[in-house]
Amino acid sequence: MITIYTPEGSKLREIPNNNFFKHITVRELLAVHPEFEDVLDEEDKPWGFVASTDVILMYMGNCAKITYITVTRNVDVYHFKKHWYLEYCQVHGYSYTVTDYF
Repeated sequence: MITIYTPEGSKLREIPNNNFFKHITVRELLAVHPEFEDVLDEEDKPWGFVASTDVILMYMGNCAKITYITVTRNVDVYHFKKHWYLEYCQVHGYSYTVTDYF
């Protein structure tokens, strides 16, 4: 389980396991983050994660610097979404703990 904490230290969300990332969109992941609405209103969106059947596009804080990952049968898209989300949390002052390895 991953527990996300606000910058003030209160619990924001609990993520039960890796399957959570298979069934949630990036917009849903960030819906509980109050600063995310401000990011959506900007023309230059600095955080994004888009996955198709062929490619994963990730940008973390700079939409001009996009990471492209070719999707093959050995690429775990949800692994990348998980790490993208945890990076987003850290950059925006959130912390997290991992209580079970999954």
